[in-house]
Amino acid sequence: MKKSDKIFSGIIIGLVALLFIGLISGFIGSSNSKTDLSDQDVLVIKLQGTITTSGKFVKKLRKYAEKDDIKAIVLRVNSPGGSVGASQEIYSAVKNIRKSGKPVIVSMGSTCASGGYYVALGGSKIMANPGTVTGSIGVIVNFPVFEELMNKVGIEGNTIKSGKYKDTGSPMRKMTESDSLRFKKIVEELYGQFVNAIIEERPIKQDKLKEVADGRVLTGQTAERLGLIDTLGTLHEAVNYAGDIVGVQNPDIVRPKKERTTLLDLLLKKDIKQMLNIKNEQTVKFKYLLK
Repeated sequence: MKKSDKIFSGIIIGLVALLFIGLISGFIGSSNSKTDLSDQDVLVIKLQGTITTSGKFVKKLRKYAEKDDIKAIVLRVNSPGGSVGASQEIYSAVKNIRKSGKPVIVSMGSTCASGGYYVALGGSKIMANPGTVTGSIGVIVNFPVFEELMNKVGIEGNTIKSGKYKDTGSPMRKMTESDSLRFKKIVEELYGQFVNAIIEERPIKQDKLKEVADGRVLTGQTAERLGLIDTLGTLHEAVNYAGDIVGVQNPDIVRPKKERTTLLDLLLKKDIKQMLNIKNEQTVKFKYLLK
């Protein structure tokens, strides 16, 4: 056999082996500590990291909320916030579950700020650690501007638009005063939606809220004193509280199955860009985000 043929055969064998590993890795180690439901179950589900999308998480949350064996839900939030729309959608999903009669206890982790706090507002009860980073109530939008750099390197950008505001926020030009005013109006509207949600859900007066709803970071202890959360407590205490309110002592904890990305997923996945969490091309994003 020629040397080139041996190399080619080795490559083929290697690829087959990798595919086999990818196939079986999807079946190994994907289960969690408890999958069989009893009549004394409390679901612990985690919302972690920057909130960029909502669909997958909301679908999973609703799936478990519809199970009669799940008596209560503990939502563990460890997030600095993120996208305005995604934060609002998860908040609405949590609130709807609460209104259906199934308790949702929010347990704040090390960070539950801005959009993370917005999500927490939907819960039946909000608990935090004394040192939890929370608050950061506000809206932020930022985007790069490459106009000066483009001029220095001799790159010219051409834009054809249907209206004078269509390219507002374009990285190819500086913002005009009119652009700035329009963005400011949107930011104020989104900020108003955040504040209104807090007033609707929490026992805090608007004048008191406005004093701290300026983007500042608060500890869990301060948030409790202001009425932004209900009480201080750990995740363990949140689970026990969830059991108490539905009359279950020492509740069994159910956790959603962990999703694994196998090699086969990598090879067959059409949207590799999304799976690797590569940012899309949108440059203007309004966020409820800790900054």
